[in-house]
Amino acid sequence: QHDETNATQTATISETHFTTTASARIALYAPPTFSQAAPLASLPAGELLAAAGAPAGSATATALLPLLALDQRDGKVFSPGVAATLSPADAAAAVELLLALEIAESGAVPVPSTTLARHLEAAGQLVRVGDGQAVARATYDIGRRVLVDECEREGSIALARFRDLVGTSRKVAQLLLERFDSDGITRRDGDVRVLRRTAR
Repeated sequence: QHDETNATQTATISETHFTTTASARIALYAPPTFSQAAPLASLPAGELLAAAGAPAGSATATALLPLLALDQRDGKVFSPGVAATLSPADAAAAVELLLALEIAESGAVPVPSTTLARHLEAAGQLVRVGDGQAVARATYDIGRRVLVDECEREGSIALARFRDLVGTSRKVAQLLLERFDSDGITRRDGDVRVLRRTAR
């Protein structure tokens, strides 16, 4: 009885370890979380299992994939529903774009496809700015919070001030301010932005 209990506990700990490790790997491919519209896609199942420390074809690997609740097709794994909504080429491009945004941190990166960018924007993974550029959703949210706080305190905000507060380049600061204008958060008044009443 004691041995059976220990074996059960060991199995549970192993499953938790592998699930946590694999989930961390997934997060790198679809930050900050993977979801139906934010794809973990075109990733060989063997690579995911290797990252989780479970050799492909092993009993552990067989038990692990169902725990992660991932779809499988042609030896690859996907977030649930992704295979039906993105082509393999678009899914691979999405992974590359999301990784580029993670590397860029608060910077902007070019998007390979407007359709793909809209798809990821709807999923809350990025925000389109300017002509064919995108920033991470977190960059947009931080910028919006900084913008609103400064405008409520000082009444307005200039490009240089916004750039310094956000800690990004002048180009990205300008792209964000233009997007805030487009979203109805601010309006331009000479060289500064002021909040629209609806954003207060």
